[in-house]
Amino acid sequence: MVAYLKSNFFTLSMLVLVLGFIAYQRLPVYLETRQLVEGPAPDFYLPLMSPQKGTDGEFRTADGRTVRLSELRGKKVLLNFWATWCGPCVREIPALTEVYAELRGENFEMLSITADDLGTLQRFAKNNPMNYPVVLDPTGAAHEAFRVRLFPTMVWIDEQGNIESFGHGADYILKQKIRYWVTGSIFEANP
Repeated sequence: MVAYLKSNFFTLSMLVLVLGFIAYQRLPVYLETRQLVEGPAPDFYLPLMSPQKGTDGEFRTADGRTVRLSELRGKKVLLNFWATWCGPCVREIPALTEVYAELRGENFEMLSITADDLGTLQRFAKNNPMNYPVVLDPTGAAHEAFRVRLFPTMVWIDEQGNIESFGHGADYILKQKIRYWVTGSIFEANP
């Protein structure tokens, strides 16, 4: 055992260093958002963008409509905090689009919240169609209320308006997690 440790000292040291760095980066974010779990979700009132019908997901101001989180009580709500420049966020868009199309009538709502401006969002949407509502947060009020420090950040809110969980970073089984959370099964209802 001692001989193994001596011969692999550098490799083991690098492994400990990398794990320590990851814990140093993620632990404060986890501890900060953990304080919000099982408590009421902070309310917000922000402009709601909707994909235009017949276009490739181009967004427009939905007649000055706004969305208030408290108006969605009685539904499970998934808040997706993201940015157009965030690689993992962009990779999650097809999964979110697919699962939203499947579950939108299942007592479920998803809001995708971005601090990007309208022009940036419209240019981005031409190549990345989204079928779910996007909420503009130009002042960062919702980002601050939910203590968002990483992208993407998912906030899972139950029917009573309480935060169930937070998710940070890329999630490769996101569709299955959302399906299970809403329906109790990881499988599509109508494959």
